[in-house]
Amino acid sequence: ALDAPVLSAKFSSGLLANANAVAYARPHDVDIARPGHGVTGIPVRVARILTIGPVVRLELERAGEAVPIEAEITRERLRELALQEGEEVVVQPRRVRVFPLSERQIQERIEAII
Repeated sequence: ALDAPVLSAKFSSGLLANANAVAYARPHDVDIARPGHGVTGIPVRVARILTIGPVVRLELERAGEAVPIEAEITRERLRELALQEGEEVVVQPRRVRVFPLSERQIQERIEAII
């Protein structure tokens, strides 16, 4: 996840792969792109689209992960992408903060997923 083997992604909720660090990005610091040649990021499926005023909240599912990734985009961006629930897209986190995990924290998170 996040193009680094030592990272797992966590976007406002709790997403974990075997890792010794966790990366956090706020929902408004996550961009969405259509998959295509040269497009990099984390492949996800659009599970839910919630329009709240000028902001659109997306719930995104990553294969093998129980907790969704949350992203916020503008209505304009939603129109540009013409997103529909069930479609495959790519998450591109922008400002990411990385925090190391202890061995105990890693084990606790893995056990919580299992």
